[in-house]
Amino acid sequence: MATHDRRHIELSLIPDGARLGQEITKIEDDLYRSIDAAAEGRDLEQLFGFLRAFVADLPAGQALARRTSP
Repeated sequence: MATHDRRHIELSLIPDGARLGQEITKIEDDLYRSIDAAAEGRDLEQLFGFLRAFVADLPAGQALARRTSP
């Protein structure tokens, strides 16, 4: 591979962007921990059925149905 390729670019975040990225990661981690705690001991199949029905007519629900159908 050539050492110089005009198609290759490198992007980096400015310090504010990097700081916001770290904040977002912390918020996501907290959210996932909260979801795990709320789901503990629950019938997740029943919950999954509700969520699938809730999004069934949305593009994301249709994409999920395509991925999970045999």
